[in-house]
Amino acid sequence: MPQRTASRDQITQQMKPIQGWTSLAGWSAVMALLIMIMASSAQAASSPYTRGKTLPVVSAWASQVIEQRTTDGTAKIWVYFSDKGFADKTGMMATAKHRGVELTERAATRRAKVGRDRIEFHDIPVREDYVRTVEDLGATLRHRSRWLNAASYDVPVALIPQIGDLPFVHKIDPVIGYKGSDPVEFDPGK
Repeated sequence: MPQRTASRDQITQQMKPIQGWTSLAGWSAVMALLIMIMASSAQAASSPYTRGKTLPVVSAWASQVIEQRTTDGTAKIWVYFSDKGFADKTGMMATAKHRGVELTERAATRRAKVGRDRIEFHDIPVREDYVRTVEDLGATLRHRSRWLNAASYDVPVALIPQIGDLPFVHKIDPVIGYKGSDPVEFDPGK
């Protein structure tokens, strides 16, 4: 079969739409678009109260560990959430008030010693609607962590991609358990 080659004129005709981008106006439009994208990303990333979706949601390492530790088609996973329902300090304080979050006197005294006697992000509980949505897919709740802004579940492995597709899921990791060593026997008489 003879090899087909394009003539210089054919290549030039195909390049004409691309050549429009080499003009100053074309490049200005592209640069303006890139600046808008970077600005919106920086704004989202600059908030200490929200975090975007990690891609991939389940890392290669996490997938491998989940696969190794799966029993009867069920895995133990941590689902990390992207937010707690607010994007700034004002929203955090309003959420804390709405949910009745208060520091105990002991906690306030302890924090005052280091200059942190106010409600903080990790004091706000995980959003219950996020927890229930994952449960509604078929996962069984194990534990909530306001410090991690996450919840752990027993989940059929087939559901993990569906959970990862939820808009409020930041990332998914396996539950890594600690198995302590055998207790050391101590005989005070020796």
